[in-house]
Amino acid sequence: MAAKNGVVVCTPLECESLEDMVASMEKAKEEGADMVELCMASMAVPCHSQAIEEIIKRRFLPAIVSFRLKSSKGDRYNVCLKVLKRAVELNVEFVEMDYEMACEVNMAEYFDSNSRIIVSNYVNGGKPSVEKLADLIACMQATGADIIKLDICVDYITDLAPIFTVLTHCQVPLIAMAVGSKVAHSKGPILHNPAFRHMGYNGIYVPMLVDDIEEFFKTYSGSDFAGFSVGIHTRKQQSGAVMRSIHWQRSSKHDSKEADGREADRLYTDCEASISAIEDALRERKVSRNGASHGTSPISGRSFVLIGAGGAGRSMAFGANIKGPESLFSTAIMRAKALADEVSGEALPYETLEKFRPETGAIFANSSAIGMEPISDQSPVSKNHTTLERGAEVGVTAVSGVEMFVRQALGQFRLFTGGSAPEDFMRKLVMEQF
Repeated sequence: MAAKNGVVVCTPLECESLEDMVASMEKAKEEGADMVELCMASMAVPCHSQAIEEIIKRRFLPAIVSFRLKSSKGDRYNVCLKVLKRAVELNVEFVEMDYEMACEVNMAEYFDSNSRIIVSNYVNGGKPSVEKLADLIACMQATGADIIKLDICVDYITDLAPIFTVLTHCQVPLIAMAVGSKVAHSKGPILHNPAFRHMGYNGIYVPMLVDDIEEFFKTYSGSDFAGFSVGIHTRKQQSGAVMRSIHWQRSSKHDSKEADGREADRLYTDCEASISAIEDALRERKVSRNGASHGTSPISGRSFVLIGAGGAGRSMAFGANIKGPESLFSTAIMRAKALADEVSGEALPYETLEKFRPETGAIFANSSAIGMEPISDQSPVSKNHTTLERGAEVGVTAVSGVEMFVRQALGQFRLFTGGSAPEDFMRKLVMEQF
């Protein structure tokens, strides 16, 4: 099967009935899937072999036929054998079987067709060693599999490092899956991955939950990674590491040596994205009113009033502060006094917000959930923002968090790929998704 731009998107389908499986396949195709995994063990029908014939006959996407077993004994085991054998006879594109089963059956019977065989294994028991994985991969390859697949349960993202070590020694294609916590709120994958495919870039953006950011960068410093997008969290260790990046960005760029001697650039894209969005909006307003726009930053000399001290708030605080001494933080409403101290600002209690009256021309930046009703559980990236609507009604210049999100994504794309970002494509995608 030809891969589109080197990337194939596979959607697993777990359905109880034949009709649900076919309908789900159609839905997957509509949403951009290139192939599907037909998880036959999920079907609540007495005769799976008949169901597999009908599904394969009616499929309109390449498919992987799998049958997950909780035990290698009993009737389900025999049903699994029949289903997988029938799928091979019907020349489905891929058939996946457990490693234990592959060791027990006559694999020659499964290779006498056009189907490619995936042998998978679930790895449990903590962080796998390089030696253990290398031995396991060698045994899996010995089954004659066309592709091998490892499903690994880990506690920390750094536990996966051995996978990348043994990957270079694998003689057949290897699929590695990690089971653990995920970064549920990350919007990066739904923007960067389509953009990578659109530009034909051979890469993938994956959200990762990192508990120890310094240990993470020590572990993953190889050339296989084009870059990392680091979010700011409340943990002191993570915040400290990211804040060093912010200070480096204030002098435009900081180069440091990684463990292998490579140069590493640490850049803070949120900082530039948020402030440039505000600056451009103010410049556009000034041009439309006065017919000219000066070269200095329109933020200079203004009070910058900020609500919220999370990731977006810190971006704007430092971003405005690095514009120079003219960017005054005479009044800043923040939950964290520590942030106000770092940018020479003043922290005021949240309760004073209602009575607060800034000077004329002040910039009001909201990085909190205030004004997000009725969707206050979402991030300020949403374009349906009550505060923005009210600001526009009274004639102030309003800048949505969507603009900040787009700009930081464009900056990241350029850093990841070394090329120009497809701005029109990415903006259209953001407006469709959010």
